Amino acid sequence: MPEITIRQKTERERAQYAWEIISRVKHEQYKEKYLSYVKSASSLILTNGLLQTLAFWKAKSNGESNSAFAYSCLLRDINNMVLGESGDFFQLCKDTADLDQYREYTRLSLASLTWLKRFAEAELK
Repeated sequence: MPEITIRQKTERERAQYAWEIISRVKHEQYKEKYLSYVKSASSLILTNGLLQTLAFWKAKSNGESNSAFAYSCLLRDINNMVLGESGDFFQLCKDTADLDQYREYTRLSLASLTWLKRFAEAELK
């Protein structure tokens, strides 16, 4: 049996975590909004930049609507997928990330969003 590489293991862990997130979201009222936001998230990051996208989501997450809750959950989910459950991804990018770290956080965010988008498109329609 071939040995699993570190990259394969990392991708498998990312996929598993994304599946857990989408499995939770598919029973929520905001699932359509979440699907829409996940589908556009990568292009927002590539067009506007990671920090600007995180700031946009953070601004939109205020309130009680399904839309605000979906933004809040997406922000939390990306935070947890990139940093684990410790730390504030927005603050880290804003305050302490140098250019190389910022690029790495962008890469990790896009990789995480790839899995979230795949599972969301399959399960949240």
